[in-house]
Amino acid sequence: MILRRARLLATLPLVAAVACSSSSNPSTPGSDAGGHSSSGSGGASSAPSGSGTTSASASSSGAAADGGEATTTIAAARMGMVTSPITVKGFVTALAGVPKDYPQWYIEDPAGGQYSGVDVYCDPDLSHPCTVPEPALNDLILVSGHLETYMGQVELIPTAMTVLQSNATFPPIPNLTPADVAPGGDSPYRGVFVNIQLSSGGKLTVDDVTPSALADTGASCGATFADGGVPACTQKCEPPVYSGFSVNDGAGDEVYIEAPFLNTDPLQSSPECLTQPGVTPVTVGETFSKMSGILDVDPYSGKQAVSPVLPADYTTP
Repeated sequence: MILRRARLLATLPLVAAVACSSSSNPSTPGSDAGGHSSSGSGGASSAPSGSGTTSASASSSGAAADGGEATTTIAAARMGMVTSPITVKGFVTALAGVPKDYPQWYIEDPAGGQYSGVDVYCDPDLSHPCTVPEPALNDLILVSGHLETYMGQVELIPTAMTVLQSNATFPPIPNLTPADVAPGGDSPYRGVFVNIQLSSGGKLTVDDVTPSALADTGASCGATFADGGVPACTQKCEPPVYSGFSVNDGAGDEVYIEAPFLNTDPLQSSPECLTQPGVTPVTVGETFSKMSGILDVDPYSGKQAVSPVLPADYTTP
């Protein structure tokens, strides 16, 4: 899923090497997070998560509601379409942005399950001024706020946050078929870190690096362009015109892949970005034997997409 500011990152002071990344996080891959573990067959990563240590100096802003205790779960709040203030305990599965400016995180109920994940929107610069301190990947946090919907994407707008534990245990990872995560679907696992389960020897093959549904529209560098167009400017990758690419499983099932969380460019497909430093282009015909990541709706296209968080979340044969 494209994150809310992924198409507004030109405002961030990025160096050229990461200017065309579909994310803007320049830190070392995996430097603040363990790998992912999974439930069932077809795990999301071969590296297990940390064993779980209590944070020695838990950061917080404001006071969490109800005396610092969770008042509900993410799943219960989402299923009940709760709009009143809530406090939930969540495991941080993904961060998007740059250190000290992560406008969006994903958190998940420690028990996992349907409706257990949500996008936390915490942008100090835009429509929701936010002073909540940012967490690290794999933190277990207590966060207060309220749910709202932005262009079809459910978000938690935080008002207070406390880190309860660092390197906590990753929630169970559901194994979903390519059909379950299809662009036109409405999965109950939106907001959740999932694994795309393939048959033995199965693979996902890139069939389109410029799908029209994932093309930006509007103005960039002073030039207006339509879907499929590329703006005429020098720094054309801030942000990419195409937020991702499509793959198929060989049985007629299509999946959209986006990479807003990766801090380098190992999954870049937008044509105007391919000459930038540090880019590894995705090409038609390239195959993946494993693909895991956050499943959510791209609010600009209204389509579901899967977004790997770490390079270990996908494998090319």
